[in-house]
Amino acid sequence: MSGDDPEESGVGYKKPPIGTRFKKGESGNPRGRPKKRTSIPDVLMNEFSKIIKIVEGGKEIKTTKGEALVKSVLAHAIKKGDARVLKFLVENAGKFGMQHSGLPGVVIVDNIRGMTDEQAEAAYKNLVRGPH
Repeated sequence: MSGDDPEESGVGYKKPPIGTRFKKGESGNPRGRPKKRTSIPDVLMNEFSKIIKIVEGGKEIKTTKGEALVKSVLAHAIKKGDARVLKFLVENAGKFGMQHSGLPGVVIVDNIRGMTDEQAEAAYKNLVRGPH
C-alpha cells in the first residue's frame, strides 16, 4: 500500500469513502454562508448614516440623513410653533443619546413631562419671546 492511490486505501478513520470525498479544486461549501437577514432598524440606521448635501444658512454642507431629518423637524416645529413636537423631542432626548444638560431651555426639561399641550405651548412661547 503506497497511500497515494485512493483505490488502495480502505474506508475508516480519516478515510471517507471515495465517492463522498471533496473533489480537487471544489469547495466544501459551494453556496457559501447564508447572508444575514437585515431588520427594519438596521435598514433605518444604514439610511440615517448616509451622507448627503444640504443648504443651511445659504451654505452647502455635508451631513447625515438622520441629522438632516432632525434639523428639518426642529425647524418646522419652531417655525410653526408646534409645542407638541418640541415636547416630544425634549422628553425623548435620552433615547436619542442626548443629555438634558446639553439642551437649550433646560429650565423646563425637568417639568415638561407632566405638562399638558397647552402648558408646553405657553412654556415654548415664553422661551422664544421671553416671559413678558
